[in-house]
Amino acid sequence: MADELEPVRRGGVPEPRGFTPRQIVGGALVAVVVVLVLQNTNSANVHLLLFTASAPMWLVLGGIMLMSFAAGWLVGGHRARRRRD
Repeated sequence: MADELEPVRRGGVPEPRGFTPRQIVGGALVAVVVVLVLQNTNSANVHLLLFTASAPMWLVLGGIMLMSFAAGWLVGGHRARRRRD
C-alpha cells in the first residue's frame, strides 16, 4: 500500500526522497533573515522620497523581506506563464 503512494520515475525506479537544492538554499536564506532580524532590534529612520518614519529595525527588515517576496512571486508568475506559451 505504501508503494502506491511513492512517486515513481520512468522505468519503475522510485524517486529519491529528501530536500532539493532549491529548498536547502531557501531554508538557509530564511535562517539568515531570521538571525538578521533578531539581532537588529534598535530603532531606525526610514527615508522614502519626501517622507521620513522611525520604526524598529526588525519591522523595517520584515517589511523589506515581504516586499521582496511579493516582487519575486509576481515576476516568477510571469516567467512561468512565458515558459508555458
